[in-house]
Amino acid sequence: MPTFRDQIPNLLSISRVPASAVFVVVFSTSAPIAYWVALAIATTALLTDFADGYLARKWTVETEAGYFLDGLGDKCFTIAFCLVIAREYPALMFPMWALIARELLLYGLRAIDPTRTTNLVRFRSVSLWQAGTVRTTFGAFLLLSGLRLYTIEAPAAVEIVFYVSTGFAVIFGWTSVYLLARTLTT
Repeated sequence: MPTFRDQIPNLLSISRVPASAVFVVVFSTSAPIAYWVALAIATTALLTDFADGYLARKWTVETEAGYFLDGLGDKCFTIAFCLVIAREYPALMFPMWALIARELLLYGLRAIDPTRTTNLVRFRSVSLWQAGTVRTTFGAFLLLSGLRLYTIEAPAAVEIVFYVSTGFAVIFGWTSVYLLARTLTT
């Protein structure tokens, strides 16, 4: 019988689902308190993303359900960020849609992948590049938003990093979808 402690990793994963909705509603570049609350929510979500897997492995309570709950929490927060970015930067609507569609497609493909463990290892480098570029995009977005909030001109380098990392996130993201889909259909 699982104890409450054994359920903590899954609870951390699930916590990102409502947190992502609150992030979308609260985020603002015109109200300092809203920005800082949204930043705290995003930071907490990132910490729970690291903590859930770490604790599951440490306590040897890794489960198939936990794997999917972690993915669900990750996907919800990524989608929340994409929605907020699309709201703040309407010119990036299509890349944000592409990232949202990628999250949904990849989650579905992983759910039906009979060799999930093998394919996770096989495509790990592409997934790591995609995760890194997405986090870089989100970090640059938060920095740009904070600068805008306090009417500080953003350095061109930060804007370049934001736009370039967004492009690479889409490229790496759809590469991983293509590779997994190709594996599942051959």
